[in-house]
Amino acid sequence: TQAPKLGAPLSSFAADRGLARDLLGQQALAQSDYRLALSGADVAEARRRLALSLAISGNRASAMTALAPLLQHSDVATNRVRAFVLAIGGDAEAADRALDASVPGMSRSLDPFFRRLPGLTPAQKAAAVHLGIFPGRGAAATALASSATTVPSLSVGTPTGAFPSSGEAITSNRLAGIDQLLRNPDSPSITASSAAPPPAPRPHYEIATSTPVHRSVVTVAPAAAGAPKRFWVQLASGTDEPALVTQFARMASREPDLFKGIKPYVSQVSGRSKLLIGPFKSNEDSDTFVENLAEARINGFSWTSPEGQVVRKLQSP
Repeated sequence: TQAPKLGAPLSSFAADRGLARDLLGQQALAQSDYRLALSGADVAEARRRLALSLAISGNRASAMTALAPLLQHSDVATNRVRAFVLAIGGDAEAADRALDASVPGMSRSLDPFFRRLPGLTPAQKAAAVHLGIFPGRGAAATALASSATTVPSLSVGTPTGAFPSSGEAITSNRLAGIDQLLRNPDSPSITASSAAPPPAPRPHYEIATSTPVHRSVVTVAPAAAGAPKRFWVQLASGTDEPALVTQFARMASREPDLFKGIKPYVSQVSGRSKLLIGPFKSNEDSDTFVENLAEARINGFSWTSPEGQVVRKLQSP
């Protein structure tokens, strides 16, 4: 929330925000962030995190599809993620084989880890595969370390690391002081506090209509008369425009507050009609709206119409 206010482009921190959301069990929002990060500096890491998040949410096929472009290079990090995807899906034997193909013998120390992964909660799975934090007997079912919380640790990147049977105490809050630092970035030091940080607010937008909507960040720009480059959110595509009208109406009826004041547009590309909403003032604004769609379990992605591309209002039949 603070990063864009301080001028950071969304693509520069979307992968880390996605990881934070995965650790909170918010896989749909996490995946939206990882997809935004695919336009950032570390595309490979964004793909690996997206694949793990998809596997955690039970979509193994899509996880493998996300990894496919990286598997051609056979790097250790990608093969390890592939093993985790297989293990999360309940196939420990395949996970062992995938890991040994990359680092021979490593599966011996991680096989117990693989076999316990399917029984964890989504947040625990994310903590295990990303941070090496694994719940032990009687340990709190959380990956977020707070004061006096006891969680076991597993060094998943160390081939000789032993699988722990008991917890290692974490006696400090690793997130303490972050809010104070953001409020006063010139402060030379931060005093640790045992108070847990407040939950991050959900991303929202504001539609420029005559009726106030209590959201923030994004405004929809008025449609231009010509056809300049503009920023949109694509909801669907097809060859049957009347069907797109029906599809938009169905989405709007599901989330009337989210779609309040929003009209559908359409643009022809390669013989198909794109169902669009917007235009938005910037790509960052359209990305923020995509996040709100993901929160409402509606698929969408940002699309920029190039200069000269005609976009018109979608008319009801």
